[in-house]
Amino acid sequence: MAVLCSPSSLLTIIQKSVPIKKHANKVVMMVSQSPIPGKKTPPLQIRSSSRTKIFEDQSKGIVCYRDESGEITCEGYDEGPRPTITYHPSDAEIIDLLQKNWLQIVKGSN
Repeated sequence: MAVLCSPSSLLTIIQKSVPIKKHANKVVMMVSQSPIPGKKTPPLQIRSSSRTKIFEDQSKGIVCYRDESGEITCEGYDEGPRPTITYHPSDAEIIDLLQKNWLQIVKGSN
């Protein structure tokens, strides 16, 4: 897949099996699953000079842009599963006990 944008608004798109819609200098692409089993489809990236990044939170995978009309669009760039921490039951009990004791120390109670 290749998406190429130039300042002169020339847009070249090379992509198989992806529907493309054009609306007033905007290109909307819908990504479908790869027809070949086991082959990953690379993530689609479209860059535009008319959007200005106004916010990014790398820890949560969020980036927000403002377009030329003032509309703000936020996107998640990390759509994959987030790892979860699982503890063995005895480890969870120890952590809980440590947290309770820490709170008692902080509050100054016995």
